[in-house]
Amino acid sequence: MSSFPDFCDVFFQKYFALRPTEAIQYGIDGYDHLLKDYSDERYHEEKAFFKESLKRLRDISVKGLTKDETVDYALFEGRLTIENYQFNKEDYRLKWP
Repeated sequence: MSSFPDFCDVFFQKYFALRPTEAIQYGIDGYDHLLKDYSDERYHEEKAFFKESLKRLRDISVKGLTKDETVDYALFEGRLTIENYQFNKEDYRLKWP
């Protein structure tokens, strides 16, 4: 089990690798030359990433987190829950080709 800050560091490294255009929007260096990959392989990798991330986040205890970290944890859990719901609901690539 990792700490919440460690989880966040690992999560965002992978997240921005999967969604480089979002990294560009947030002003993170090193992604300006990349576009999002919409291939089947990348889609399934992204879906598995969000499923595993939610599981790993829920393995982290909220005890000992600061008030700010507790809020961030709740927001993170909500966002990952929504991402998983959307992946299980439909393939977004078919809705917005």
